[in-house]
Amino acid sequence: MGWARGTGDRPSASSYAQVMRKRLWGTLLVGTVALGGGVALAMRPPAVPVAHPQAGPIKQTVVVSGQVMPPSEIRLASLVASTAKEVLVDEGDTVTAGQVLVVLDDEDARAGVAQAEAQLASAKAGRVTWAKLNAPQAEADLRRAEANLEDARRRLAREKSLFQAGATTEASLEDAKTAEQLAVTQRDAAVLQVRAAEAGGSQSQTAQANVALAQAQLERAKVQLARHVVRSPTDGVVITRMVEPGDAVMSGSNLFLLSSTGQTRLRVEPDERSLALLAVGQTAIASAEAFPNDKFEAKVAYIAPAIDASRGTVEVRLVVANPPEFLRHNMTISVEITVAEKEQTLTVPRQSVLAEKREPHVLVFQGGRAEKRPVSLGLLGEEFVEIREGLSPEDLVVVAPPGTVAPGEAMRGDVVAPRG
Repeated sequence: MGWARGTGDRPSASSYAQVMRKRLWGTLLVGTVALGGGVALAMRPPAVPVAHPQAGPIKQTVVVSGQVMPPSEIRLASLVASTAKEVLVDEGDTVTAGQVLVVLDDEDARAGVAQAEAQLASAKAGRVTWAKLNAPQAEADLRRAEANLEDARRRLAREKSLFQAGATTEASLEDAKTAEQLAVTQRDAAVLQVRAAEAGGSQSQTAQANVALAQAQLERAKVQLARHVVRSPTDGVVITRMVEPGDAVMSGSNLFLLSSTGQTRLRVEPDERSLALLAVGQTAIASAEAFPNDKFEAKVAYIAPAIDASRGTVEVRLVVANPPEFLRHNMTISVEITVAEKEQTLTVPRQSVLAEKREPHVLVFQGGRAEKRPVSLGLLGEEFVEIREGLSPEDLVVVAPPGTVAPGEAMRGDVVAPRG
C-alpha cells in the first residue's frame, strides 16, 4: 500500500499507526511460522541406509605379500686347485644337465693318471711273476726238503744201530738226531711256502691286493682328472658367474650360481593367526607388484611346521602350474588365498557388523529406532559377512552405522540393496 505525495491525500496520524501495527503483526507471524518449521526439521530423526540380509555366495581369503622363489639354487664350487683355462657360459645363459661350464688346467692330473697306470702295470706284473715263478719254486723247495728229511731219517736209524752195536760214539748219534730235527723243520717251512703260493694263499692274496690297490689309485686319479671339467648338474639358468679365464681357483672356490629348471614357487609369510585357516591344496590368486593387473593361479603346497617367533609369522609355499613369462626370481608378489567359500548363505555388508572379534552385533531398524542385535558370524569376506544366527531375511540392518546413531535412538530407514 502507498499514498500519493500531493496535498490533501496525506493520512492522519491515527491511520498511519494502524497501518504500522498491521505490518508488525504480519512480520511476527511469518517469523513464528519459519521458526516452527526449522525446529520441526531439526528434531526430525536422521535417515540411515538399511538393508535386508540376503542369501548369496561368500568367500573368505587371506591376503599376504611375498616373493617368487627359484625352483632351487645350486652353488657350484671347484673340487680341485688349479687355473681356469676356459669359461664357456655367461650370466643368463640356459644350460642343460651335463653341459661343460668351465675347463681347468689339468696337466698335473694327467701326470697323476699316468703314474697310477704305471703302478697298476707293475702290480699286475708281480702277480704274473708269482703265478709263473714263485709257486713252482715253492713246490721244488718242498720236494728237496722232503728228500733231505728222508736222508736224515735213514742216517739216524743207521747211527742208532751202530751205537747199539758199540761201533760208534754217542756224539755221532746226537749229530744224527739234530740233523733229522733240522730236516723236519725245513720240510715244514717248505710246506708253508707251498700253501702261501697256492691260489688263495697269503702270497696270492698279497699279489691280488697290490693289483686292487693300484687299480683304485688309478680310478682316483681319473676322478681327479675329471674334476678339472666342471659340468652343470641339472637343467637351469646361470644366475651368477664368479670365475674368469686365467683365475687361480682353489678347492672350494665358488664358480657359478645356477637356478635349476622346475616348478615355479611362491613364498609368503602370513600372520600366525591365519594358521588355523590355511591348508595344503587351497587355491590362490596372485599378482606381481610390477604387473598388478596380470593375475595368475597358484596352490598351497607347503605350510611350515613351526612359527617364526621373532616375527609371529608362518612360512607358506605355493606352486604355480602355469607361470606368466614376466615372473622373475625374488620378484615381489601379492597372494590372495581362498581359505573357505560358500555358494549360498545369509550375508550382510561387512561394515554393518560392529565388534567383529568380541561380541559381534548389528543395529536393526525396528519401530523407528536402532536396536542392538547380537549375531553369530561365519565366513568373513572382503565385502560381506556370513550371519549364522541372530538375523532373518525380513530384518532391516543398518548398513553403515553412523556415529550419531546409537542403540535405542530414533532413526529413519532408507532401504538400499546391499549387493547392488
